[in-house]
Amino acid sequence: MADISPPGRSRGRPRQGDGSGVARDVILGAALAAFASLGYEGFSSRKLARDLGVSHGLINIRFGSKARLWRSCVDWGLGQLANRLTEIPQKGPIAARFRQAVIGTLQTIDALPELLQVVNQEGPTESERLDHITDTIIAERYAILEELVDEGVAAGVFRPVPSRLIFLMVAHGGGTLFSMKPLGRRLELITSASPAEMNRRAEEIADFMLNGLLLPQD
Repeated sequence: MADISPPGRSRGRPRQGDGSGVARDVILGAALAAFASLGYEGFSSRKLARDLGVSHGLINIRFGSKARLWRSCVDWGLGQLANRLTEIPQKGPIAARFRQAVIGTLQTIDALPELLQVVNQEGPTESERLDHITDTIIAERYAILEELVDEGVAAGVFRPVPSRLIFLMVAHGGGTLFSMKPLGRRLELITSASPAEMNRRAEEIADFMLNGLLLPQD
């Protein structure tokens, strides 16, 4: 598991005290990274507390059970990423707005790849956690991408395809490059993974998706 100690705090034994001054965002970000790295069953709140330098009791007091902590950190991750998509203009050419939404989706995955990694872990198995993912990530947070596809189909600009199919192709197709960068390097699709390189890849994927959706215009 990667070092998830907050800035300025060394690893090892917690400092004296219960760590109650550690920000909620720090705990939730570290918890999301731990769930992504270890999976739900492998996650340990005791190890999380030790890595953060806080008492195990603090984690329990603030978040309760493992299930509640999982939901809290997933919801936190969604909140961190939501603004990028809600900034998509509601007016203007549908093709340009769709392209911007795809780029925004991929940039959000690049900013917090652990969120998609958790989705990939939960996707193969029916569970309450998967219910929560589909009720929030798909139904709420990425609804704008589906709405843009539906709008383009209704306007006769896009091919008639299921909007959620496009969402899956963007998030779990193109998004793979942003959530699994070691694989991308092995496939020689990315080198430095710098912001400029990842933005360029996001634009390429958006153009590919858009060209596949567009109907020939007279």
